[in-house]
Amino acid sequence: MGRKSLEAEVEMSKAFTQTLWWLIAGTRGGGTRARMILVLKERPMNAHQLANYLGADYKTTRQHLDLLVSNRVLTTVGEKYSVNYFLSSEMESQWEDFQKILDTFEEDVRLRSASSRGGEPDGS
Repeated sequence: MGRKSLEAEVEMSKAFTQTLWWLIAGTRGGGTRARMILVLKERPMNAHQLANYLGADYKTTRQHLDLLVSNRVLTTVGEKYSVNYFLSSEMESQWEDFQKILDTFEEDVRLRSASSRGGEPDGS
């Protein structure tokens, strides 16, 4: 692999990680999208199955899925109602970065929760 190819790959990786930060920790609904990614890593599903599994509204689930697909986090196989969602190869290769983002996001949620109660994080 040439130097320019390696540099381009590093830049693409960095850009994807930034997108993950935005999708998970930087926007409303990030927690739901993180749960979807975790579930779909274990077992691909269609939108209806995923909505039922998460106990979420179907239309809301579809909106999150569309956002994840448009940002190359997920990929699809099938057509119309039989579309199944899978993690993209890019997401698979950035899994460690996703885990770090998720850990930071969960810590931030715990700290905000403790702050709103006027206490210390409970460590759970």
